[in-house]
Amino acid sequence: MDRQVHAPRHIVVFRTPVGRNLSLLSRILGVGEAKGARARSSSTLLRARHPCAAPPRVYERLGVAVADLDDDQLLRLRRHEDVAAVVSNERCFVPASPGTEGVAPETAGGEPGPAVATAPGHSWCLDMIGVRAAHPASGRGVTVAVLDTGVDLDHPDLGGRFRESWQAASFVPREVVQDGHGHGTHCVGVVGGPRRSISGTRYGVAPGARVLVGKVLSDAGSGFSDWILDGIDWAAENGARVISMSCISSRTAGEPCALVYERVAESLLRTSPGTLLVAAAGNASERPWYTRAVDNPAACPSMLAVAAVHRASRIASFSGRQMDDIGEVNISAPGVGVHSAWTGGGFRTLSGTSMAVPHVAGVAALYLEEQSTLSGPDLWRTLQTRALPLGDVRDFGSGLVQAGVETASKREGPER
Repeated sequence: MDRQVHAPRHIVVFRTPVGRNLSLLSRILGVGEAKGARARSSSTLLRARHPCAAPPRVYERLGVAVADLDDDQLLRLRRHEDVAAVVSNERCFVPASPGTEGVAPETAGGEPGPAVATAPGHSWCLDMIGVRAAHPASGRGVTVAVLDTGVDLDHPDLGGRFRESWQAASFVPREVVQDGHGHGTHCVGVVGGPRRSISGTRYGVAPGARVLVGKVLSDAGSGFSDWILDGIDWAAENGARVISMSCISSRTAGEPCALVYERVAESLLRTSPGTLLVAAAGNASERPWYTRAVDNPAACPSMLAVAAVHRASRIASFSGRQMDDIGEVNISAPGVGVHSAWTGGGFRTLSGTSMAVPHVAGVAALYLEEQSTLSGPDLWRTLQTRALPLGDVRDFGSGLVQAGVETASKREGPER
């Protein structure tokens, strides 16, 4: 009978991602490096203290570690000058579905605009963000990772592109990368679905991009932070310049951002050439009655927070809003009535900031194909500079993400 290994209870957030973090944790835990441990990234496993305990892991690149700590270890780490915080290993979730807004008219938020004219066989979402049928860029040569519920490996639009190996991996214990939920397959399709879909409608922003799929959320739609950290580190190790994360943990106005994800996002953004993490602002608002603050991890200053807009260029009624000095909305993308692939070989039309995130990740891949030397901060600035302003920055951020380059010379974007 297999022993059940419990998830580590704590995450250590170091002040900087430096090599001495490994020796610090090893010394305080009183354990050395695990011998013969198989790793899919540059992280280092330490020996587990007992058979049912998860082995401590130090993510040198990310500046964090996961471990089970007793009270004395917890106190020593929190007092150490190299440690910013020690927090609980919490769950993240697929954002709750906002319902059937795709077929209902919007009634609040933003300046009303005409509905986007759609070319035959082309998603209105792509037309809205400037990805025309003859768009010259496809994301070729750029690696984008989608960290979600996995992917349908046998989907006719996606099959053949992924095998459970270095390009598609599960970090969920006892679950394979095959998507038993559907959310991940939908997001993968928006990032890199083919130019010619069997559905008759193109929906993929960057069909030429090299897409990595990390299953970090279970088939039930949730995952511990250590699973997500595994996926982020693996994606960075395999060359991802953009990481799409459509998962949330709820946050109310005035609550702090998630320190774990801020350390990780800042560390990757500032490396060379830099990796940009893109996250969902959340679906907890219900305009015109009330709005909710941007959820974690999107509330982190070093993660690009994405709001959802309607086909008529209005803010989606459910989309999270900046309601404090912490959780900004940085940019917007289509997120109401979005057509894409679904597990089981089919297609679905969904709404949510989850659907907006992969549109931004796909456009980032198009930019990087054109300018591969863009650093992480430069990519962030370029996305915001080229965005089309739509209204209140607390709702829309800099505006609607745009794939076309012609808008770049027309206005200046905010400095980051």
